[in-house]
Amino acid sequence: MKRIVSAALVLAVISGCAESAEEKAVRQEKEANSSLEIDARLAVEAQLRDPASAKFEEVAVYKGADGSKRVCGFVNAANAFGGMAGRRPFVAGNGSAFIGNPENAAEFRLVWSQACQLRQES
Repeated sequence: MKRIVSAALVLAVISGCAESAEEKAVRQEKEANSSLEIDARLAVEAQLRDPASAKFEEVAVYKGADGSKRVCGFVNAANAFGGMAGRRPFVAGNGSAFIGNPENAAEFRLVWSQACQLRQES
C-alpha cells in the first residue's frame, strides 16, 4: 500500500511540474530575447573605446513590422580622457550596432523611430 501511495505522490508531483505548450513558448521567447540582448551588448561594446566601462540601461527587444527583432537601449562608457561620455542611445541587430551621437543625430532619430517603437513582450 505504501508503494502505491508513494508512486501516486511521485506522479502527482511530476505532472504538476510539466510545462504547457504556452509556458514553453514563453520560456523559449525569453531565452531568444536574452540571447539577442547579449549579442547587442557585444556589438555595442565592439564600437567603444573602453568596452569594459560600458553601463547599459533600458535595454529591450523590439519587433519590427516585418517581424525582425532589434535591441534598443542606452549605453554610457568611458571616453578618451577616462571620463564617462554620457548616456547615448543605440539600436542593434544582426551582429551590428548603431550608436547615436551629435554627428549622426538626424539619421539616428530616423532609425530609432522605426526600430524602437513596438516593444517585444518578455
